[in-house]
Amino acid sequence: MKHFWHCLRVFLKCHSSQSSPDVVEAVQCAIRRGAIKTSFPDSLLNNLESIRGVHPCIYAGFDPSSDSLHIGNLLIVCTLLRFHLHGFKIIFLVGSATSRLGDPSGRNVERDRLSLDEIQSNSQCIQFTLKSILRNFEKIKISLNSTNVLSTPAVLDNTDWYHQMNVLDFFDAVGRAFRLRHMMDKQCISERIHREGMSYAEFSYQTLQAYDWLHLYEKFGCLLQIGGADQTGNIHSGHDLIRFFHNQSAYGLLVPLMLSSTGEKIGKSVGSSLWLSSSRTSSFVFYQYFLQLTDKEANSMMKLFSFCSEADLERILDDHCQQPEKRIAQRFLADQLTLLVHSESGLALAKRITEILFDHRLHGIGDLDENDLNILCREVPGVQLSRQALPISAISLALKAGCFDDVNTAERTINQGGFHVNNFKITNPTLCLTGNELYSLSNFLTVLRIGRRKHFIVHWLNLSSENIVSMNRWHCVRKLLERSGPFAHPEFVPSVENIDLIGTCRVLVIGAGGLGCELLKDLALSGFRNIHVIDMDTIDLSNLNRQFLFRQKDIGKSKAIVAAEAIERRLPFCSVTPHFCRIEEKPLSFYESFAVIVAGLDSISARRWINRTLVRLLRYDDKGELDMASVIPLVDGGTEGFKGSVRVILPGLSPCVECLLELYPPPVQYQLCTIANTPRSPEHCIEYVKRIAWSEKHPFGDMEIDGDNEAHIQWIYNEAVKRAGAFGIHGVTIRLTKGVIKNIIPAVSSTNALLVLWNSAMPLENYMNFQDGEGIYMGAVLLERDENCELCSRKPITLTFNENDTLEYVCNVLKTDSRFEFTSPSITYMHGTCRALYVPSLPGFENLSRENLTKTLKELGLMNGEEIYVSDPSMKSTLTFRLSILTAAQIES
Repeated sequence: MKHFWHCLRVFLKCHSSQSSPDVVEAVQCAIRRGAIKTSFPDSLLNNLESIRGVHPCIYAGFDPSSDSLHIGNLLIVCTLLRFHLHGFKIIFLVGSATSRLGDPSGRNVERDRLSLDEIQSNSQCIQFTLKSILRNFEKIKISLNSTNVLSTPAVLDNTDWYHQMNVLDFFDAVGRAFRLRHMMDKQCISERIHREGMSYAEFSYQTLQAYDWLHLYEKFGCLLQIGGADQTGNIHSGHDLIRFFHNQSAYGLLVPLMLSSTGEKIGKSVGSSLWLSSSRTSSFVFYQYFLQLTDKEANSMMKLFSFCSEADLERILDDHCQQPEKRIAQRFLADQLTLLVHSESGLALAKRITEILFDHRLHGIGDLDENDLNILCREVPGVQLSRQALPISAISLALKAGCFDDVNTAERTINQGGFHVNNFKITNPTLCLTGNELYSLSNFLTVLRIGRRKHFIVHWLNLSSENIVSMNRWHCVRKLLERSGPFAHPEFVPSVENIDLIGTCRVLVIGAGGLGCELLKDLALSGFRNIHVIDMDTIDLSNLNRQFLFRQKDIGKSKAIVAAEAIERRLPFCSVTPHFCRIEEKPLSFYESFAVIVAGLDSISARRWINRTLVRLLRYDDKGELDMASVIPLVDGGTEGFKGSVRVILPGLSPCVECLLELYPPPVQYQLCTIANTPRSPEHCIEYVKRIAWSEKHPFGDMEIDGDNEAHIQWIYNEAVKRAGAFGIHGVTIRLTKGVIKNIIPAVSSTNALLVLWNSAMPLENYMNFQDGEGIYMGAVLLERDENCELCSRKPITLTFNENDTLEYVCNVLKTDSRFEFTSPSITYMHGTCRALYVPSLPGFENLSRENLTKTLKELGLMNGEEIYVSDPSMKSTLTFRLSILTAAQIES
């Protein structure tokens, strides 16, 4: 023991004889930079003269509970290195031994226990990182023109002294120095003990960390420790232990905690860290973190992390304030810290990738080697797609690459010019992209950009390497498309190019229910690779028996989205774009972009709406001849139980929905007197509760019936069962109750499948019936257009008004009448020359013609039998209306 104290005195004497750095100035510099916020004891920062004679040696501990340090540790590392520039001996201590217990500081729960192998591996990784940082710092010192002869930093592991010590020796020598009351007074200890308790291992952690400091003092004369603010308790214990053995005061310097935007400590424990290991955070991501700091953050972090002198620091920040757009502070900090952590090669790679992505130098991708390219693809979100999926629409590409969470956001962003493909701005969501645009970079990569800084990479896989689509995928389809046959259309031209035409053809499927699921599957398997599906409905339990693309886990989700995902998952070469909305919410340009529209609707009003939309897309020349390019075929199918029908509508050429509206069955109606007095079926009982009992009993207050509310359904079912029992009626079920309330038409999956089979090909005529209730019967008939159809005949439509009705009233009729539903009608008429009555689409004309809105038809000079011409944003052509104007005398009579 005497030999030990002799060696210690010699050690201290040798060090004290050297010219000692100014300890006070070094600490003051750290305080000015904001790197030291508090201290132990608390009075130290107000009395720095008390440490003037302290030996210039300082250490920090690093816990190997992970295989990498993080940005919070980097602040301590940088602060230590600045002390090193002031001439201090700095020590990096890796706590392999103490990590077996787990530091309770700043923890709400006990740490997960690590195996010895994990601790050893983590310790080696951290020591490697620290030694790499020290090597890289030598290059930074050269740039700082530092000529001081500095002591060599030390990287130590506390296992070196604990493996020679047994537990009895430790507690005999060290344990007697601690008092239980003082140990329990530590904040991190008392809070945990009063909540969920604490293990003895964690409780005794402070004794081992205190001994670490004692050991470093006895070997290096170290009386200064730097750590996070959560280490106050451990520093206090070390201070007490050194005072107990040597009657020396030790001091702790506490750096501020690095906090996330939510106020949480940034570190490995909370999963929000920026790691220092390149295997956890690449040099590019590390570089970008500092490059994208706000000006306020950059100002603060320059002081905390940079190594330049205070004069240079002030100059850099002044230059940054003068030209903030150049991001001088951010670039300086990103360069210096990336060099420190990732070396010159890591900094060069980070800059090269930054130039490629953000400085519009995408062709630099070709200069990246395989390893660097892997880093780029790993750090930038992306996806691998098959070249067989081409051509592909811009919005489908964006959704497949994960650029957007939903279709509506994608459409809005693309329309606003916020979507770029290989730096080319795309403003049309339906734009068809081919290999010419997508392969413009080397390595078969496509870089997608959202806004200015959000990037995604698409890697187009080669056919021979992807095993996604075999060359025989379209073998059977080619037989149909490359040769003629007895059932082929007379105008069909066999060609090897037909399969490619089908692949590029844009098809819209309306409805993702029973027919929609079959349609999507059959279209995808038939070679259609650019499909859109629109449906406003969500998945219900009753759908699962026939709508095979859905599973029980999908209940409550959008039918369109789930169906699209199911098809793409099963057939990855096919692009299916979902639209979760009403068909009325889409603009006219949306429907105009499709080559064919296939409808599997159960609503007559929806059929009439899409039919009216397609008729309004028709264009006619000056001679009244139809432009065939404006004709978009509508294939319409429907089922009811064991019955079904399918027809092809060629707007302007074949009968439209309005021509043969009587073909559609009227909605089921129950006579009120029957359901109230003489019910004869379970449907009558349910309808009675729905229409009469609900309004009388108000079971849920003033709430109206909600067909998707299970409580509402259950109440109606219970009441219907009671009423059915009173009249001796059987057959009331929950499923039937839902069907009556929601007006669900029962469907059979086999009927759906057969209808879609015919729906996918041109029928023999233009209307096909099918029913298999008592046997299989089918037939096709040729339907004729109604020459007087108000929608597609192009004959003037007669509208009847009172001569005292105003023009504004006429506009409202055109907007609200279910036959038209115009959005902003413009009205003109011929009176020698063309006169504008009201033109809201042109601001100048709108101002001039607005006063006409309050005038009556009589005041405007419009006569009975006169024709007016109406145009609207919802249609491509103009409709002619013949006015039937009634005089006051005619109205009275």
